[in-house]
Amino acid sequence: MLPRLRKRMAKSAANPARIEVLKRGGGMKKDDMENLYSAVRTLQEAKRQARELGMFVEERDLLECPACGLWEDVNCEGMLLVYQKDDPSQVDSGLRFREVDGTHFVCPACGATVTVEDKD
Repeated sequence: MLPRLRKRMAKSAANPARIEVLKRGGGMKKDDMENLYSAVRTLQEAKRQARELGMFVEERDLLECPACGLWEDVNCEGMLLVYQKDDPSQVDSGLRFREVDGTHFVCPACGATVTVEDKD
């Protein structure tokens, strides 16, 4: 089951009938569900390929380390850049924040933990 669907189901705990509808695909026909799953797989593959090319395709805010000032930026072509906030050249350092979990990341420059808010 997709993580967002699980969260929606958890938020609908007071309404058991709603949970059953979500489990069955929201009332969608089997062919429609198969088409939806196929579309999701295609989107996931496209995101994987975009990440490999260095593009930012995440569903989170860009990161900034409060300890050292390293931050993420995206150029007009969608490419992820990571550099010191006060660097006027804005050249990508090649460093990347390492994800610990969905809301915590480790700064590659100083090792500090950066936290982002969960928007769900």
